[in-house]
Amino acid sequence: MMKRRHILRVVSEVNSERIVFVTSANWAKTGKGTANYVSEIAQAISQRKTKASITIRVSLDEGHTSSLGLTPAINLIKFFYSNQLPASLDLQLHSIIEDKTIDKLLDNLQDEFQVRRMPVPGNHISDGESVKKIVPKKEIIFLNDFPLPVGYAKTFYSDLKVDLSMEDLVDRNVAVYQKDLYESEDGNSAVVKNKIGEDGLDFWVNHNGNVCTWGNQQLDNLFNLYEDSAEDVILGTLKDPASLSFIEKGAAYRDGIIAEVNPTTVLRSKSVNIRDYTGALLFDEERTRLYYTIRVLQDYISENRISQDILECIDKDLWAFLNLPKEELALAYHADSAYTIVSQVIDKQLSSNEVWDYLEWVCLGHYSLSETEKRRLVYYYNTVAPKHQKIEQLSDVRSIDSDPITQNERMSKSLTFMKELSSVKAMDVVEF
Repeated sequence: MMKRRHILRVVSEVNSERIVFVTSANWAKTGKGTANYVSEIAQAISQRKTKASITIRVSLDEGHTSSLGLTPAINLIKFFYSNQLPASLDLQLHSIIEDKTIDKLLDNLQDEFQVRRMPVPGNHISDGESVKKIVPKKEIIFLNDFPLPVGYAKTFYSDLKVDLSMEDLVDRNVAVYQKDLYESEDGNSAVVKNKIGEDGLDFWVNHNGNVCTWGNQQLDNLFNLYEDSAEDVILGTLKDPASLSFIEKGAAYRDGIIAEVNPTTVLRSKSVNIRDYTGALLFDEERTRLYYTIRVLQDYISENRISQDILECIDKDLWAFLNLPKEELALAYHADSAYTIVSQVIDKQLSSNEVWDYLEWVCLGHYSLSETEKRRLVYYYNTVAPKHQKIEQLSDVRSIDSDPITQNERMSKSLTFMKELSSVKAMDVVEF
């Protein structure tokens, strides 16, 4: 929301039936600032060529109000209540189940408004007009006659450095992840239904422009809005066997195949508790991506899903793997010569800080490696690290603290790196 010029362009130009601005409302700390920005949004709506529902959704919970307080939300509520705004523009609040911030907000408003709260009943509550995007809990707060929708989310325990040896913590995180996956996503985050029950694709767009169906990142088959058309994204997604299998068969199918050879990464993908990164976490290791894709192809061949002319074009070396029973394929996966995450790190020629991140992940149990491979990673780190940062053994990593902010940013980028753009497109992005 701080990119005001771009936000107003989105409002006036983006061809979408629904646009939601998720915001802390930091920009609404004063009455004047609130009035100016919302008025500009209303003006931008009048310039649209197609109808759209525009929502300003304010995040209101203990985390946000600890630094911002309640003032931005109150300013917005009073402005929406007192002014005639386009019918297509609405205000919503978003909080966390069991968080008490909404109660505090209403305590501040009760002297000025007659407050009435109405829970929205049902187990599958949607936050949209045409698509069933399930909200765990929702209510309508009436301030006099002004309706204010409030959606509530579950609490996630997001942590890229979760310690997989801490069983109680892991069990808690996995339970939260699984509950959301099957209650809110019906076991498949890549698919969404419309109001008459038809399936469609549910896309996630990263801040760097990368786009994929939710939880379905394929790190060697990336798409980016700055370069790829909608048709390229959709067809490319459906042409990738690994991506298509998740869309068609859901999380249980994918988790089951990966767990045949790498149960650690399945546990990691859920314990980190960041739904956006699930695919990247599952397929961080290239050999896991390869194993999964081969197993998917085996299933599609057995289901007669692949035409004969395509089968005749398959390379003989690939055929050798496709004809292996899954037990023999798993043995090949675990062979001493296997291409591990250590091999990937070395081949990528990462910086010492980036290699350090992998050392920490190894210490936290995020990768199943032999002692030989662990020592090889330590040795490689010492070849790229400054002299004063070298270590003697892997256990030394646990005694040295990293800067949590910069490390979290690095770790995120390693999992959700931006697709490399052509030089022309890259220049366009920089200018934007």
